[in-house]
Amino acid sequence: MSLNKDTEMIISQGVTRTSFKIPDLTGKSKMVFTVIVASVILNIFLLAFVGFLGHKTVTAKQVTCDEVSCILTAGAASSNMNTTHPACSDLYEYTCGGYKLHHNIPDGSRSRTVWDDLTDTHAKRMRTAIESANMSSKYGREVNQLYLSCMDVTAINKSNDAPLKTLIDNDDYLQWPVLKGSSWSAGAFDLTKAVKTLHHMNINSFFTFTKGPNPVKPNKAAIKIYPSGLNLYQWDYTSTSTYAAQRLSEYKKRVVDLAVKLGADNTTVVKDIDDAVEFEKRIANILPSYRKDLLTPKKITLQKLYRGYLQLVNFDWNAYVKELYPEKRIPDDTAAVFVEDAEYFANLSAIISTTSPRTIANYIGISVVYNLADHLPRHIAGEISAHKRYNYEAQPLFYQCANVISTLMPWAGIRTMIDNNLIADKKTATDIFYKMQSVIGEKIDAVSDKFSDKFAKQLKDRAFGLREKLGYPDWVQNQEDVNNYYLNMTFTMSRTTYFDNVIAMTRWRKTNVLMGVEEQYLNGAGWDYAFSDFESSFYIQGNDISVPASYMYAPIYDAKMPAAFNYGGMGVWTAWYMAYALEDNWRRYYMKNGKLQPFEPTEADTAAYAEVKACYNFVQNMTYLPPGRSEPIKIGGTWGIEYLHNDIIGTSIAYEAFRHASSYDRDYAPSLPKDKDQLFFVATGQFYCSATYDVEDYYHKLLNAMAASRPEFSSAFGCKEGDPLYNDGSHKCYL
Repeated sequence: MSLNKDTEMIISQGVTRTSFKIPDLTGKSKMVFTVIVASVILNIFLLAFVGFLGHKTVTAKQVTCDEVSCILTAGAASSNMNTTHPACSDLYEYTCGGYKLHHNIPDGSRSRTVWDDLTDTHAKRMRTAIESANMSSKYGREVNQLYLSCMDVTAINKSNDAPLKTLIDNDDYLQWPVLKGSSWSAGAFDLTKAVKTLHHMNINSFFTFTKGPNPVKPNKAAIKIYPSGLNLYQWDYTSTSTYAAQRLSEYKKRVVDLAVKLGADNTTVVKDIDDAVEFEKRIANILPSYRKDLLTPKKITLQKLYRGYLQLVNFDWNAYVKELYPEKRIPDDTAAVFVEDAEYFANLSAIISTTSPRTIANYIGISVVYNLADHLPRHIAGEISAHKRYNYEAQPLFYQCANVISTLMPWAGIRTMIDNNLIADKKTATDIFYKMQSVIGEKIDAVSDKFSDKFAKQLKDRAFGLREKLGYPDWVQNQEDVNNYYLNMTFTMSRTTYFDNVIAMTRWRKTNVLMGVEEQYLNGAGWDYAFSDFESSFYIQGNDISVPASYMYAPIYDAKMPAAFNYGGMGVWTAWYMAYALEDNWRRYYMKNGKLQPFEPTEADTAAYAEVKACYNFVQNMTYLPPGRSEPIKIGGTWGIEYLHNDIIGTSIAYEAFRHASSYDRDYAPSLPKDKDQLFFVATGQFYCSATYDVEDYYHKLLNAMAASRPEFSSAFGCKEGDPLYNDGSHKCYL
């Protein structure tokens, strides 16, 4: 229920701002006047109270957030909007209609989106922070030198191919036969040591050997071995499509061109590369399409591994482990090891046994140059890097160097940003996460009568087992901890030897992971992957909801913004992953007391959960009307509403958590709607803004579905019967 303008004016001004002069009345007239005044005041308070019950926030006085970060965040969001188009017809146009007017699609790109803006902002702020790094700190000095060495194109180009040739010519185990020609000796080739050297540089050819969340106790870390190891996508090798064949052909040509630039014999290099790529293709055909044993790996010990549990021809597991770890830090033979897909290793062994050492060595050489190409001089690596990274040429150098920092020195990079107030405080985002977690528990309680007691309890255990990994780890906020972490480095970054810096830091980080150095800070592994991924995710074994630091900027989030904005932006995005984590059938487990438990719902419970979600199917037949269209567009369309269920549920989680949250000091941001519910939905739309404007694309439909699912949206924007997105509240959905 909304208040009329006069009532709102009286409430907002307060009695101290209004002067009433009571006429000089006596007797009955005075009593009547007093009753009238009392009645008016009572009605005002009743209206305010009813408005409160109707979830309309009414305060004595709205406070504007006048912090610089608020002004910038609000300005970014408001510039994306097109408020001339009614939100009740098309929320996407209302929220994002202005974006295409202010953002051009770069040459060579398919689009430009808010996601691109976020990663650009992250890169620019990281550059500013690192260039102003605290040079009295270990982390500040090292990250500054690594970044400046990456930016020094003159020094990189001056080195020409020397760093790479030093690596693949002089390293005893990475000698590339295409460069050695007939002088390469098969007798000197050692597969064990070559794979160890690759893996120490975090190039996971053949398989991955790492330390990560223990599948039984995710808060602890354990050694893990699982299949991996292709330079292209598996689909590129196994598909019969014309596009895949073209990708594979371009890959071979570019590797050949690079090898020739490095001195390979032009008459023999093509056959050598063809044989190596064919070997890689054979591996692609035995590689599992997904990690089928991810949740049920085989637990063994290192001793059992050494004794031949994973038989791999010409490979010595004992020697591999002892060389991978630093001396005196080699794990005990009784250390637990979790192995996935032992069958793959048997198949891999069969392929290796029928392949010449020269071909295997050439494949290893390709893996080295392909994975390190981004760090080489542009005149050498430009083509192969362009093949790897979409729109490589359009990315400025500072952007690429920020990615290097995010991969190799993420905690130093983030810490310098905190030092310079260039990244938002994550506390607000963390508070939002835990409030939404509580709401999920309430929602499960509300529908628990539809499930078995066991399933309802496991659902709640699953929900409350989710862990936030938003932005960056808490320990990074402690400057001393970050400095101590980098004091473990036994080397220093050089301003003039970028390639050597990359190799040294890559090996150091891999060693840290294997030795569990980061566990004491990270409370278990997994943050590295979440941070460098630049995408949100639900991390399977850790029950982690991960949102990268690059998402903690305008127009999605700022700790100083009103609660409505942050719940609508960061909150809805995070809640979608929380809703997805609840019911994804592939991840059949839940967390209880820090341990994974089997989660196997009955057919009846699975069907009941699907039925609860299907409550939102009414949105399928609702419509929206974008500008320039005479006929409304159906929200369901060809996508089907089932694809939107978790987004809609995530919106519900975030909205109700926002309404449960205590009031914040600042409840209004300049140039954005003053109505809190309007602000919530405007913030929700910011993630989906794109310069490629297709009124029937997935995100256009998605945002309108999220709006149409909530009667509060209709109430906030004054939607009426007949408006495309009008929701009269007759559909009561509890999840």
